[in-house]
Amino acid sequence: MIWWDHPDGPLIPCDPDLVVVRASHDVLIERARHFVEAGIPVINDPEAHQRSRDKWFQAQTFSANGIAHPHSVNAATMEWTGEDDIVLKPRRGHSGNGVRRVQWSHLSEGDKVDMVAQRFVDVVADYRVVVIGGEALAWGLRTPPPGEFRSNLALGALLSATPCPSGEAEHMAVNAVAALGLDLGGVDLVMGPDGPLVLEVNAATTLFGPTPQASDDVLGALTSLISQRAAKTAR
Repeated sequence: MIWWDHPDGPLIPCDPDLVVVRASHDVLIERARHFVEAGIPVINDPEAHQRSRDKWFQAQTFSANGIAHPHSVNAATMEWTGEDDIVLKPRRGHSGNGVRRVQWSHLSEGDKVDMVAQRFVDVVADYRVVVIGGEALAWGLRTPPPGEFRSNLALGALLSATPCPSGEAEHMAVNAVAALGLDLGGVDLVMGPDGPLVLEVNAATTLFGPTPQASDDVLGALTSLISQRAAKTAR
């Protein structure tokens, strides 16, 4: 069973053998908790999924695990040091909504509530890669539309197939997902002047790639993970 959207009504009227949580709606996370309590295996543990929605939590986790990440602060409680030009992100936003490139000195205190301030990286290349079961798959190069610095697909960015940019980038993407305690995630990664940087990990990732073959690889890896988890549970 894969939850793709926000279901209406009560808990599903069946006893699943295994659940894959992809969407981040609160009602779905709560339902996944009930399945965990009932001993039903859940891919993307709901607690890890919930925590990973917070970009400030991600920044702290990456720092603690040696994963390169642009300098970030909790805008509501910490002062920014460094260049005035920053990227301001909602702590629990998605699809690029509410993300702005601004001057820290121009922000009011109200602008900083529930936001993360992050160093703007003038990137060489911006990537999305899907990590499933410790394997990095379907590398794609993201190109934002003209006049836009955000490279979110939901905002019109183009995704084209590309090889993995480096072994270090692959290692970093896999480690970022593992550090958050996730089984699967979409990693946004940039190749800056000094090497790869993980921008964030999306627990509610798309399960497709830039080509039909890449999509087959992603779904094949997910199928294998489901089979492994089901076999482990059966024992």
